[in-house]
Order: sequence, then C-alpha cells, then structure tokens
Amino acid sequence: FSKQMHMGVGVWNRGNVLVGLQGLWQTQPAGTKGHIGLRIDLGLAISNDGVHFREPVPNFKFLEHGRDGEWDSIALLQGHAFVNVGEKTYIWYSHWDCEGKFRSQEIGLATLRRDGFGHLSRKQDDNDAHFITSTFTAGKLSINVDGITPEAPLTVQLLDPLDQPIAGCTATITQNGTRLPIQWSKKVPSGRSVALRLNFPTNSSAKVYAVYLND
Repeated sequence: FSKQMHMGVGVWNRGNVLVGLQGLWQTQPAGTKGHIGLRIDLGLAISNDGVHFREPVPNFKFLEHGRDGEWDSIALLQGHAFVNVGEKTYIWYSHWDCEGKFRSQEIGLATLRRDGFGHLSRKQDDNDAHFITSTFTAGKLSINVDGITPEAPLTVQLLDPLDQPIAGCTATITQNGTRLPIQWSKKVPSGRSVALRLNFPTNSSAKVYAVYLND
C-alpha cells in the first residue's frame, strides 16, 4: 500500500485523542494511466496533538472497498463524519469513481460497537495482565468493556503520580457494557492528580475499549 494524504485525515476529536480515517491507496496495475485500476481502502490513524499521526496497526484495513459490481467497489473517501448513538458508533464515508466514468458515487454508513476502534486485553493465555493510564485530574469515571464473566471480574485501582496505590480507592468490574460507572470503595478526592490501573486475572477474556472521564 501507499498512504496518500490528498484528502487529509477525516478526524473525530475525542478530547485527549483524535481518531481518524485515511486513504490506503493500492498499487495500480502496471502500464495503466491516470487512476485506472486504482483501489482505495480506509485505514485507521490516531493523534494526540493534531500534528503527528500514527497507525495503531500499519496498513490495517478499517473499511475495505466493495467487490466488483458493488456500489463502493472502486475507492473509498474519508470524511469528518462520526457520531455515537446509544450503543453504536456511526461512521459515514463516500465512494469515489476515480476512473472518471461517473459510476455510483454515493454515501455509505458503517456501524460498530460504541467506540469499538480497538481494545486492550491479555496477550498471553497463561498470564494475568494490567495497564496503567497517564495521569489525569480525578473525577467520575466509566468504562466500555465486554467479555467479563462471573469467574473473571476486572479490578481497578487509583494510583498517585508515582504509581503508588491510593488507599481504599479500588473497584471491581463485574458487568459488561459501553458506559458503566466505576463505583469506588472510598470517595475519591476531587481535583487530585491520579492514574488508573486496571487488572486482568489469568482467566480473563475481557476487552476494554475505553475508559471515560466524565464531566
């Protein structure tokens, strides 16, 4: 693939991260002219500053162009068109007849689990796991998670800026959902700088899609 930025990255501002789609331009058949034979898929790009973008998985096809004869069979174009509706994320994109024959050029809608662009889970089957966030100002938190079972709940701890546990600030996640409030065993001091540690037990199949700091 070659990654072309003529259309820029269609971005969604999520506060501390920009999530966006970019074109993955496939190599054209040898000897073709113009855009004949060109096919474009859409790949995922993220940024924390709006200047430097990166691919979580290089050349990963987030949305693929359709098969021959389908309305979106040639080239997909990204847009700034994302919204969360209930338990789903909606993403609009368009079809481009880059060969100039004015074939179907329409708008498509892709749906996925709410904020289901990626997830964190255990990497090794015979081991437990955890992740720690960067620091943030303490407030109400909720989690987007799936795959939790009664035998394998997740545990959560608040840490100070030195990654030391804050006494009493623990919680257990026993349900699945896209916006589950995290209920702490002790009241969290507001305005304090904290980080979050989330622990997966050895038998966990859980997937954490997002942790939200709510207003």
